[in-house]
Amino acid sequence: MTIESNSSGDDGSLIIKGAVSGSGDMNVQRYIAGWGTGDQHGWHLLSSPVSSQNISTVFVDITASPISSNVDFYRWSETENVWINIKKSDGNYNQGTASTNFSNDASPLFSIGTGYLIAYSSNLTKTFMGTPNVADVTISSLSKTNDGWHLLGNPYQSALLWNNTTADWGLGTNFSTTAKIWNESSASYTDISSGNPIPIMQGFMVQCLTASSSLTIPTSDRTHNTTQWYKNSSIDLSKNTLKLIVSETENNTAQESIIRVNTNATDEFDSKFDSHFLAGFAPQFYSVLDDGTALSTNAIPSVSSKTISFSFVKNSAMEYDIKAEGIETFDNNVAVYLTDLKTNHTQKLNDNPVYHFTAGEGDIQERFELHFGPVGIDNHKSVENRINVFTANNQIEIRSKLPLNGVVQVYNITGQLIFKTSIHNQSSASINAGSLKGIVIVSVVDNNKVFNQKVLIK
Repeated sequence: MTIESNSSGDDGSLIIKGAVSGSGDMNVQRYIAGWGTGDQHGWHLLSSPVSSQNISTVFVDITASPISSNVDFYRWSETENVWINIKKSDGNYNQGTASTNFSNDASPLFSIGTGYLIAYSSNLTKTFMGTPNVADVTISSLSKTNDGWHLLGNPYQSALLWNNTTADWGLGTNFSTTAKIWNESSASYTDISSGNPIPIMQGFMVQCLTASSSLTIPTSDRTHNTTQWYKNSSIDLSKNTLKLIVSETENNTAQESIIRVNTNATDEFDSKFDSHFLAGFAPQFYSVLDDGTALSTNAIPSVSSKTISFSFVKNSAMEYDIKAEGIETFDNNVAVYLTDLKTNHTQKLNDNPVYHFTAGEGDIQERFELHFGPVGIDNHKSVENRINVFTANNQIEIRSKLPLNGVVQVYNITGQLIFKTSIHNQSSASINAGSLKGIVIVSVVDNNKVFNQKVLIK
């Protein structure tokens, strides 16, 4: 039996209920697009749908000396926090017992339930051949030496619904319940929440929050879905979910960031609802909690007068767009504003969901703020006229649309005054943070009005 795959996406899918008996092998094809030009594209996360599948020579010939430059093949190491190349620096097989070796096996196999990072110079169709995996796969004793990211893989001959039957996966509080799929077309990771599909033969990242934890990839969550690889905007937006996508056309990359309202969420990291940011080749764009935690999915309890900080780190491009999707999933009386702290410009995303900007080396990292509030002219003006406080290059920066006349006071989190200065007819001010580190509260008193803002000094 052969499950076919081709460039048009007309892929086969098979769900086997029960055990497999008899003799012979199943062939499962996977069409893989080549990398073309540039280093950002052509990467895929691949896993095997059959047992005892050799990596060499079908996927990469490790007997060659050197191994072909037309293929890249890596495994991910959480303990080393790096991608481990199947090739050594001299191009030969990276064999050995050290944690930085790919494997000590002369003929390594695909590990069932594990993903691998691969790329080829041209379009190819690769075939897995062997006994199909038809049982639950348990992944045990996962480490958390660094950030806890592990590259797992869909081990079945069909798509898989991530954490759909939560009791069968057994994530509990030991894992973040948001996984990540590599989005080749945007060269970045896409967050997938419970119930979303992981395509056939697709690797996916999960974050272990507690060392020596285990999970199960269950057959109960197999499903027919013929998507080959994830594309932009693959995830449907649920109610009260806002997706901000920063993109650039020089390298054709994009990064998503999700804000979702969940009344059970808190303003801190929630393993059931939030996901830590994981960088790809796209510009880095993520929301930031008060303690500096970077999130690609940020669940908040309410949007009532809410302000969320966003960090942005450019890649090699110069011009970017931020596009808002999902505003229509909120109540009609919710207005959404984006403030660019570099230019001190505020745009109402309900009226224009795309914001264009340029970025250069050395720009402030915590550049954007997202504001929620009730629709109304007065509220729009109050957002535009609000005081913005942020940190950059060990400076506390203050920006305002209107000139300020008053006092700036800086407190530590215990409420102790540690700095005070006056400002006179200024719309911007910079204060050297000196040796200050951590969270501080900046209080701006202007014409008997007080504005307080928590900022993180790194």
